[in-house]
Amino acid sequence: MSGIPSSLLDEMLILQAQNGRLEAWEELIRRWQPRLMGTAIRQLGHVEGATDIVQETWISVTRNLQHLDDASVFPAWVHQILSNKIIDWIRQKKRRGRRTGNLDSQEIAEKVPVSREPQELIREGLRKMTLDQRRLLTHFYLEDQSIKQIAESLAIPEGTVKSRLHAAREALRHILEREHHDIS
Repeated sequence: MSGIPSSLLDEMLILQAQNGRLEAWEELIRRWQPRLMGTAIRQLGHVEGATDIVQETWISVTRNLQHLDDASVFPAWVHQILSNKIIDWIRQKKRRGRRTGNLDSQEIAEKVPVSREPQELIREGLRKMTLDQRRLLTHFYLEDQSIKQIAESLAIPEGTVKSRLHAAREALRHILEREHHDIS
């Protein structure tokens, strides 16, 4: 199967999994688990919770795979499920934090000065952005998704993706400029 394009292989595996073939389901998970984990970690800005979020995503995919009529939309569909799980996780964490009054690890990390490499500055800059901005930049730059794929994944028009992506780039640029100024 090594000569089959990746997207076509995924579609075949989805169709086979929908027909109850366990081996196809396991191969689909093996192929997509690293991508989903990477996306979850990049969008959260840290590893905490990513494993649980991806596991919840797979549970949702398992429950709803039979209702996916077009296997070619699986990438956008699974990323939308993952994004929704990330948003839910962040909301729950914020509610718990307000109830306990505790600082979370990201708030603590922001208060502790550290020397940083350029990659770390970019990662830190991404952590300071809104989830929507971080999600757009992650989809576009780290997952090499097209504007059309991002639009499908987030269920928004392509023009909106373009304008939000531009705004996210500008926001990151301003954050990095401030960080550079603070270090100098």
